[in-house]
Amino acid sequence: MDYEEVINSLVRDAGIPQNEIFRFEEMPYEEIYRDLFQFFQESFRKDFNWFKIFPSYFYYGTLTQVNARASKRNNNYVIRFNTGTIVDISGLFLMQQDLLTHCSNKDALSTILSETHDSFDNLLLQSAFLFIYYHEVGHLIQFSDHSSEIDRLEVSGSDNLYTKLGHVREADADMFSGIQMGRHILKYWQKIKRKDIDNLANIASIICAGSSTFNLVYINFSNTIYYKEKTHPHSIIRIFVMIDTMINYSLLKLGVSTTSHDSREIIVQKTLILLDELLPKILGEPARNNLISLYRGNENDIFNYSKELIDEVIKYSDGAVNKFNQMAKQII
Repeated sequence: MDYEEVINSLVRDAGIPQNEIFRFEEMPYEEIYRDLFQFFQESFRKDFNWFKIFPSYFYYGTLTQVNARASKRNNNYVIRFNTGTIVDISGLFLMQQDLLTHCSNKDALSTILSETHDSFDNLLLQSAFLFIYYHEVGHLIQFSDHSSEIDRLEVSGSDNLYTKLGHVREADADMFSGIQMGRHILKYWQKIKRKDIDNLANIASIICAGSSTFNLVYINFSNTIYYKEKTHPHSIIRIFVMIDTMINYSLLKLGVSTTSHDSREIIVQKTLILLDELLPKILGEPARNNLISLYRGNENDIFNYSKELIDEVIKYSDGAVNKFNQMAKQII
């Protein structure tokens, strides 16, 4: 389907007003809008057919905030990216000059990128958008067995309507996205010549760093850490859950024990170093300092609440992670 066909279906079948739909033709970043739309719309059919989230549509909303939304309307499964998500996140990477030159590991990363025929900035940008998309797909899968109308806003401002199930659903969608991003790590792994844990960590560090961008943007607006508050877990918790899932999935599929401290430590350290080097260039030195201040002194609480959410996701039978694992068992 082309974009106009999707718009017609959304207006006719899902009841979305025309004036809430953004048309990207002849707009800045038109190529990014078009490429993402084509990839995401095709991904519904190609990657998620088993989950029965059909008919499904992706579109851009006119709002300028960095945000996304998953909804089920009149039995249509819909994902919306605000236009601000495309403009702001694209600008973070594309307005910078030679981000790779600021990385201490640039020689090893350059070798990998030459073998995978990709650019550093593009891989970071792709990973940022893919993480958001897969997270929203996770929400659609959560509600695929429900008959009611569903509307999940990715970031809901300052409201404090905490529920345990709400946090578990967000962690589940983050873990589902982490699994999908882990699959991308393994696709790049297949393209490179030297296949060892060090190079796996190099690939994972880029994709983890890019995938963290959405939550890093929101950390910039947060001066305090919280746990069982608000509709969504704190962004630093979400980053921890997502990266943990990406690493575990990648190691598991490669037959490496997920309890192997050395393998995990190499990947985690390379990811943290890359984030530390990129964050001042992408969001500014104050954002880096804020992230460090949020983390220091709260390490144990962050780890414990992240672990609590991961354990709850494993028990969440309606979750996207559990449904993905059911699919994997049936395919095998």
